[in-house]
Amino acid sequence: MRNWRAATLTSSTATLAARLGRGVSALYARARLLGLSEPGSPPYSGWEDAQLRAGYAKGVPVAQIASLIGRPFAGVISRASALGLRHACQPDDWSDAEINRALELAATGARYVAIAEVLVAEGFPARNSRSLVQRLRKLGYGRGWGRPWIAEEDALLRHAYATGASLTPLRERLGRTPHSIRWRAEALGLRGSHVRRDGFRQGPVWTAEEEARLRADYGKVPTRQIAEALGRGVRAVLYHANHMGLVHGFMRAFSADEDRAIRNAWTYGVSMVDVAQALARDPAVIGKHATRLGCRFNDPARPTRGPKTRRANRPPVTLHSLLALDTAVPAGVDLPIAA
Repeated sequence: MRNWRAATLTSSTATLAARLGRGVSALYARARLLGLSEPGSPPYSGWEDAQLRAGYAKGVPVAQIASLIGRPFAGVISRASALGLRHACQPDDWSDAEINRALELAATGARYVAIAEVLVAEGFPARNSRSLVQRLRKLGYGRGWGRPWIAEEDALLRHAYATGASLTPLRERLGRTPHSIRWRAEALGLRGSHVRRDGFRQGPVWTAEEEARLRADYGKVPTRQIAEALGRGVRAVLYHANHMGLVHGFMRAFSADEDRAIRNAWTYGVSMVDVAQALARDPAVIGKHATRLGCRFNDPARPTRGPKTRRANRPPVTLHSLLALDTAVPAGVDLPIAA
């Protein structure tokens, strides 16, 4: 420890990180835990300035340059400004031809990344999409939430909802985000009128047999297995279960008997996994609820009178056997977990 503290006073962070096989951010975090701090940033060396110049000239991301030389992100930007450096992704000011071409491409609804690529292909300076967005916004151009809806767009949106058409082509045509489309539909009071009652996004229409199986298995069988058996996606199963008003078994409220079973399991050293199987719940749910009851299964001070995991020759743990623990197991006796 003493050598580690001494090394921080004589070596740069990048050098020390390479010596210890750690990341620069990890060293900063550990130094804060140890109460180590520097009175001020050390002066930039010639090697660091050379890395800055080369990185800025080649367009290397500033965050990557900062990680390489072991300097904070803001410090690198400040040093580059003091040296008069300009990043390759921030070339000289925009020309009138470049601005007009960017606005022309933006009017087609193309993505900003695609616009930047087209500009480069046409011989204009290479810029990143963030620089392009900032420039277009200064010119008063915006998309989505920043651009007011016009009557023609509202008419197209009403027609899509009235005919049950997919909104994806309309979204691409208008250059709007899904959130913008949803917000405008709610503002206009639009509701879908699809011929298929489940809507075009939900895949095949759910049959009565599929819904009966979902109602019987939901919360008892893993959702991924239900989805595979029905030939649907996990998200589709979750959405339709919610539409049917089904509540997952792992989300149901804990009863008084379950609370008592959890306390007994913690007191007599029963594994949390066994408790989860006995109560048909997820172990993570059991652990969180047990913490609320003051029973931390991962606490080193937890009683260890019984086995932490069920041995192969023991019967499975049940709710009945957990409830019987506080009356059937004397102190100092091994756990006879019985079905």
